[in-house]
Amino acid sequence: MSDSIPLSPLPRISPDAYAFSDTDHDRPPSLLESDAPPDYHPPKDPTSLELHSRSRHALLLALFYAAITLAPWVIICLLNNHPIGGDRYGARTGDNTNYHWRYAEQTQAPFEKSERWYYAARVIQSIASVVTLPLSSAICASAAVVFMQRQERLTIPQLMTLADRGWLDWATYGRIVTFQWSRYGSSFLLFAIVANLLGLVISPLQSIFLSSEVVKTPTAIQGAGYLIDLPTQFAEPDSSRDDSNIITIKTRVALETAGSGDRDSHLWTTDGNASACAPYICTGQGTTSGDVSDTFMAELPSGFHTGLLRQFLPRVNSTARYEVIEEADFPDNCDQIPGAFFVEYTNTTRYYNTDTLQTWGLRACMPADVTQSPWAPTRDRHSFSEELYLDVRLEDYGQGLGSPPRRDFFRVTLDTTTGYFELPNYMNNGIPGPLLDKDPTDLCDDQCESQGSIRHLNDNYKARRDVDITSVADRLQEVHNKGPLLVIAMALFGDGSFIETRARQPEAYAGTILPDYSSDDWPYPDGMSACRYLAPLSNLLPDITRVGNCISNSRGGENGSDIRHLIAEWLLYFQADPPALAGMFTTAAYLSHRAWMDQGPVEPSSYRDRFTVSFDMGVDREKPVISQTGMVVISALLGVHILSLLVLGVYAAWTPRWTKRLDSFAIMRIGASIAKHVPLWMVYRTRLVKELDEVPGWIGDQMPESEDVGVLGLGGPSRLRKGRKYLSYHNKPKN
Repeated sequence: MSDSIPLSPLPRISPDAYAFSDTDHDRPPSLLESDAPPDYHPPKDPTSLELHSRSRHALLLALFYAAITLAPWVIICLLNNHPIGGDRYGARTGDNTNYHWRYAEQTQAPFEKSERWYYAARVIQSIASVVTLPLSSAICASAAVVFMQRQERLTIPQLMTLADRGWLDWATYGRIVTFQWSRYGSSFLLFAIVANLLGLVISPLQSIFLSSEVVKTPTAIQGAGYLIDLPTQFAEPDSSRDDSNIITIKTRVALETAGSGDRDSHLWTTDGNASACAPYICTGQGTTSGDVSDTFMAELPSGFHTGLLRQFLPRVNSTARYEVIEEADFPDNCDQIPGAFFVEYTNTTRYYNTDTLQTWGLRACMPADVTQSPWAPTRDRHSFSEELYLDVRLEDYGQGLGSPPRRDFFRVTLDTTTGYFELPNYMNNGIPGPLLDKDPTDLCDDQCESQGSIRHLNDNYKARRDVDITSVADRLQEVHNKGPLLVIAMALFGDGSFIETRARQPEAYAGTILPDYSSDDWPYPDGMSACRYLAPLSNLLPDITRVGNCISNSRGGENGSDIRHLIAEWLLYFQADPPALAGMFTTAAYLSHRAWMDQGPVEPSSYRDRFTVSFDMGVDREKPVISQTGMVVISALLGVHILSLLVLGVYAAWTPRWTKRLDSFAIMRIGASIAKHVPLWMVYRTRLVKELDEVPGWIGDQMPESEDVGVLGLGGPSRLRKGRKYLSYHNKPKN
């Protein structure tokens, strides 16, 4: 190339080389002879050197950067799905693991290790984000030296842009916007811009897509054992476990003591929250049975949480309906139906010394063979209904003497449903699962843990009263697995009930402390109003105060003369508002369920079949969270960025170079070689210096290949070659 400019030692430069020419910039003042550039005296004995050896510096930087960038990213991506040394963050159960027999420390080992790896990855990632631009720019600068000695069309403005590291200069982007790329841009500059911009955006994108969350990790399984399992509980009765009527007795006691403000920890709600309208509270407010339709009873306390494990538990819920019916709808000859429940109590008593007769009466009937249990030994959803008919008769009680007799007929229907539900856990957000239609065995996955094998009376004081009592059959007391409504009926009206015991022997319940009206002193002795007995249901219905919460020491009268009034007042309960009575019987059903659960499970035939609920609340551990989309996007950008730097590193190490780096000394030598084109004058705008466009910007060999020693020069016609010596300032140093 005829217009090439040598970078080698030059002969003395004449001042004539600085003759002025017309340009777009301002003409400087004339130069005096004394202002000419100083003389340059080359060495007396010029020396020559080979090109600098290939530089692996940029490649090593690229490999280092790839390591500190890829390693933490790979670790984070792996930890996003599973811990190091494990296959999941949740509990892993089943026969193929030793989860049962591990200590918590052993179980936690992989999660602790993963958490440490995650913290280390974040630290390295932070370091990588800090050094991204400096390392990327250094690699590009090293590769630019090779590019400027291989690109034969490079101009001085393009060379200056590379020397200024224009890939990080906002002025370069301004030139792109103002369509000056053709003058300042080059293919290498474009490649370097892309590589550095990728490094600039990756760290912010990682912050956007990547987050952390605290997860529960398994420790060791604990269990609540020996629970009720419906198939075992309602299977054929074991002769060694007779039904001694204890559930009926417990229900009777509960009906006496239960109040409208009571809460039961075993009463669950379907939404998992504490019930704002539990049966006791709802019935106390006189609401309908619909208010308790979302409640059910289970053996474990409400809100029992199994943590990392999926476990199932039997549940039962009942809803009562209380309806007023016609006399014709009352079953005929109920006492003749085989296996039916039937009781009848009547009492007629003369009102003191008058001719008025006061009568109360009750007939209760369940017109079905209640000796056959309605429960089913199955884990599938099972529903059944029971019916109880009541005939309540009151004459001259409550409405005043001489009022028309009142006789009301009622039908109580209790709908009961049994089945299983999934206990609250971390997988279902702590909300109890719905009632399952089928056995939960088929729903279990590796988050489940094995749960085992997934039955009266004398006439006294006839002058004052006539009493007729028909008792319930004694054999009902020993019926296994009674239906809940049968339990309620026997508790309220059967042998040993409030009405049966007082009607049979009222003297036993006579008042113990009576006022002495014949005394001149205070006729009401101490202790007369203290509570002695509780009437069933007395605390469950609103606005029922005839019997009240307490039957005091004075109630019952002398020799039990007032017992008939107490029974009549109690029978008034069943003539109250039907919706309130429906809630009352729903509450009674839950009390019977609780008494049944308190009995505990029937012993299975095999120890391994004992029903158990396992739980593991886990330990909090931090893990990375990133979506699949974010993982793909970041991985793609990171891959392109690292690949581009590795390409630049290989490119920088591929060819011997004329200078180690494009530093200020290299630019000074280039400037010295074109001093006559660009003297040290004022410049307002670089783009106005047109002379720069006329000077080549690539580094080549000035001398023909036939010469022994080459000369570096801008626009040299030959490419620089390995093994050829070029004119130099000094000999190669020995060390």
